[in-house]
Amino acid sequence: MKEYSSFNLACLGYYAALHFGFAWVPQMMQRGELRAKYNLKGSSCGDCCRSYWCSWRELFQEEKELRLLTQGQQQPLQTPQLGYQNVPEGMTYVPKQ
Repeated sequence: MKEYSSFNLACLGYYAALHFGFAWVPQMMQRGELRAKYNLKGSSCGDCCRSYWCSWRELFQEEKELRLLTQGQQQPLQTPQLGYQNVPEGMTYVPKQ
């Protein structure tokens, strides 16, 4: 937020959306803005689905990625791939830890 205020339109809009059962809409819009700002992979359809069905998990993921991106790590949080992977030396297996 550029300026702090105890009452602002973003909070009022979120409260109204929450009251009428549409809290996922501002959350979806925020996720799209973060994807655009940090050039993250994803789509508007994915943002919509995640915000609607997995809203609290999506908020935790968004916070964690934003914290990592603003603390100097320039790559978004990636889930490690397990199983067989194609690497320059040939196929290798990465077991679950």
